[in-house]
Amino acid sequence: ILDESGNGIGNAWVTTPQEAKPVWADEQGYYSIPLSAEIDRWHPQGVMAWAPNYQLTYLYLSEPGPGDVTLKAALPLNVKVLRGEDDLPIEGASAQVLIRGSIDPNSGAINQYSWIPTPLKVAPSNAEGILTIPGLTFGFILITAPGYSETLLRVRTTPNEWVARLMPTKVLNTRFVLPDGSPLASAKVSIDPAFKVVSTDADGWLTVPALTANGYYNSLTVSWQDKAYLFAYYFRGPNPPYLEHGKEIVVPYREITGSLTISG
Repeated sequence: ILDESGNGIGNAWVTTPQEAKPVWADEQGYYSIPLSAEIDRWHPQGVMAWAPNYQLTYLYLSEPGPGDVTLKAALPLNVKVLRGEDDLPIEGASAQVLIRGSIDPNSGAINQYSWIPTPLKVAPSNAEGILTIPGLTFGFILITAPGYSETLLRVRTTPNEWVARLMPTKVLNTRFVLPDGSPLASAKVSIDPAFKVVSTDADGWLTVPALTANGYYNSLTVSWQDKAYLFAYYFRGPNPPYLEHGKEIVVPYREITGSLTISG
């Protein structure tokens, strides 16, 4: 891990999204990460590195070679945390910087990405609701505040000030039904941005955690399996279902038929 003058940066934090096992460089800046596959065009690797007073930096490798990463001096990135109802600032909000890792092959549609916490330290938001994050050029910020829903904000270097709106914590009851009106019982529902996983009851009712900004979720993922049926449906796009107390959401599904032959 090098600075812009070519000098090694000691004790830098390094990880790859594919391996999701962070390591720390030694005092001279050298690091080593065992890989589960050779690096080539079919198995590229991304190396992410960070050190205090430097920017979180990404290096893309599509062929074998040195994994040297050059870090630039940190620039501040500001996030203004506001109440979603009236845009008043929220003081004392906390933030955790995350990196999205590789897809978890064992989780299916639920919680499909691994999340890698970074060691970036962020002070609570000030009286104007501003969080200052030094050295962040990309990534995800999980923002929380007492009495408000948590929000996952994806940021990049442009613009250098972002806005996160948190809604006061509310608990709503929503019912999921099939097209014929029967309840979608014991279904698992994964809710962005925090990837909360909750289950419907026998009548299809779900106790929904706090809403995100504007009163709806970024996405809902519903999974349901009952003998001959396997169902996974995504509510995505700019207008996911608006969740209201007592509202029913109709979930489409398709029947899977066929045969499976195992030999050997």
